Amino acid sequence: MLSSIPPVPETIDGGRHSALVPLRFEDVTQDGRAILTGIPHALGSSAWKGWGTTDDSVRCHTLAMVPILGRLILEAYPGPISVFDPMQTVGTWHRAAVRNARGEVEKIVLVMWCDLSAPKGNTYLPTAADAPTVSVGRVYAEHVYTRLFAAANERRVLDVPGAMPQGAWNWRTYTDVGAPAGEILSSHPITFGIGHTDSNQHVKSLVYPRLFEDAVLKTLPGWGLARRCEAMFRKPFFAGDVCEIRIWRTDDGVGGAFVDAQGGERCRIALSDRQSPF
Repeated sequence: MLSSIPPVPETIDGGRHSALVPLRFEDVTQDGRAILTGIPHALGSSAWKGWGTTDDSVRCHTLAMVPILGRLILEAYPGPISVFDPMQTVGTWHRAAVRNARGEVEKIVLVMWCDLSAPKGNTYLPTAADAPTVSVGRVYAEHVYTRLFAAANERRVLDVPGAMPQGAWNWRTYTDVGAPAGEILSSHPITFGIGHTDSNQHVKSLVYPRLFEDAVLKTLPGWGLARRCEAMFRKPFFAGDVCEIRIWRTDDGVGGAFVDAQGGERCRIALSDRQSPF
């Protein structure tokens, strides 16, 4: 099943930052709903911008550590909203350690949440001065602290001098994401191009849910509009890589994987066109 977004801890090892974030025309559907891939950029203006002013950010730069996205959950709500009204966003970040049964650190993570709201509105009508505020969506992201440019056996960060988080974070198992409830419905080959990449030198995270929903529309003609998504990333793709998008049913929607030319899964994804019950 699709995971619900974990609650923000009562005591956070981090902080909060608010920002107004504009919408692009392509972020809102004809009936005024935000599309899933139109909301995660708000995380950059809120949580990432706030975290970028902290000692932890400076420490990461000094120690050549980068928080790399490992898991993403998106939820979008009915609205309706106007593309001309910026979203009010509140971003929260929290550092934690993922520990095994013996209490040993397996990874250190930077967890982020972003709550988005906007005045209820319509793109082609003036927004009323007393328009109620509606929830646009929520973004949740887990990033693993990584020494990105170190040797392969030195990339995992297990200790942060002078700033080791004390809590334990519940890390989702990769194969639990989009667990299949039946046989593979379809598969779709794709070759990634330079337009699918970003400055991190690999295919950007939001390409996966966008391409996956396009493939689902080809497989299930009655598919609506994606309202919830969970994705977990195991290994990146690069420009020129060939992959296969596999699609199967889950208990509450569809799931699938991006599979490389050698048969290895690099991204697991789950999608639902139903509103979140949480």
